[in-house]
Amino acid sequence: MLEDYAKRWEIETLFKCLKSSGFNFEDTHLKYLQKISKMMVLLTIAYCWAYITGEWITTHSPIKIKSHGRKAKSVFRVGLDTIGEIVVHIDRKIKQFQRVVRLLSCT
Repeated sequence: MLEDYAKRWEIETLFKCLKSSGFNFEDTHLKYLQKISKMMVLLTIAYCWAYITGEWITTHSPIKIKSHGRKAKSVFRVGLDTIGEIVVHIDRKIKQFQRVVRLLSCT
């Protein structure tokens, strides 16, 4: 029973990342199945990229633990924020961009 719940929790966490805590997929208001399918492919790649980047970042700089004992951010959020920061400042962070792109190419 615990294994089943753990699997469900992983799925719920993914949905949260695709929706309110990450990509805001529901805000696209897409209605056509073909467009939804293409967007899901892109979001899947982006999710994997953010998660792998977050794992890489947290091996060097662990996520802070809040007073209630939970992490301040998820691994996904750390990765997504890192990629976002690099892309916004790409002119100054080209080497970091190349590093995180290499992370994605290793999957």
